[in-house]
Amino acid sequence: MPTNNATRKKTFKDWVIATKPWSFNVSATSVIVTGAYLYYNNLQNGGEFDWLNLVLATIMMVCFQASGNLLSDFRDFIYGIDKPGNDNEVKWISSGLFKPTVIRNYGYVMLGIASLIGLILLYRTSWEIIWIGILGFIFTGAYSWFKFHALGDFDILCCFALLPSIGTSFVVTGQYHFEVLLISLTFGLFTCGLLHYNNTRDIESDSEAGITTLPILIGRKASKVLYFCFELLPFLITVILIVVGILPFITLIVFVALPSAIKLVRTMVRSRCAQDLGGLDEANAKQQLMFSVMLLVGIIVTCTII
Repeated sequence: MPTNNATRKKTFKDWVIATKPWSFNVSATSVIVTGAYLYYNNLQNGGEFDWLNLVLATIMMVCFQASGNLLSDFRDFIYGIDKPGNDNEVKWISSGLFKPTVIRNYGYVMLGIASLIGLILLYRTSWEIIWIGILGFIFTGAYSWFKFHALGDFDILCCFALLPSIGTSFVVTGQYHFEVLLISLTFGLFTCGLLHYNNTRDIESDSEAGITTLPILIGRKASKVLYFCFELLPFLITVILIVVGILPFITLIVFVALPSAIKLVRTMVRSRCAQDLGGLDEANAKQQLMFSVMLLVGIIVTCTII
């Protein structure tokens, strides 16, 4: 009962779970994989490499994602998207365990912590990259607005691929390495795919709530085609980056994740309603994690034999 949850003393675990920690591989990947590539590039071409800044950037990105998760949950509840029985139900709000305003304030606190770490990175490097922090702050805080106006995929790609990758390259090496933007498309497109899967599943409930996500705008059939692209283009991009000499040959091991990607695409293509896509969040997250780990392993192994 909500009243029981409302009066129950919240544990540390409750506070952690509210941030959706199982999703943090998305934010950590953008920094760690980029950092691994920069170290690989450093071994080949020389230059500086700041390990402490890499760690700080990773923590900052996780805090940014925690903030985005919390603020998104708050807005979903306020806009009536979080309904009992839906796959996207935020049970720690709807059950009464956390008041909506507590989740909102919690999100702002995490955003503040991320911003503070960002200021530390600016102090340790240069104020030249403040534009990345400003954009990251805006995209994180306004995620729900972007999502509700069919721009959620663009927001996610910027937040968890393009901006953190180019930012990591500067704070770790002191200069921009624009090839990391291409590398970030591999794991970044999977993140977009995860969001796109959720929004496609929730077409009916989102429509009832009066919001316009990308799947609502383009329709279920086109959404299936776009999901196909999100899931399979990373493999093609990896091959291209190997051919042009940006990624090492060993990163071809990412194709270990191809069968699971194909399985997810088949499920999406054959789906006709929300029930056909229920409960696949974990499978999508595991697929992305598998690809990212294989990409990371390929780079690290190459570094050990150079």
